Amino acid sequence: METTQIVEDVVIVGAGIAGLATALGLH
Repeated sequence: METTQIVEDVVIVGAGIAGLATALGLH
């Protein structure tokens, strides 16, 4: 298993969740 790939996926998902939270907070 490539830990770097897992970390990248976590970062992408985390950024997406943060983006959604920010978008919801602005409304």
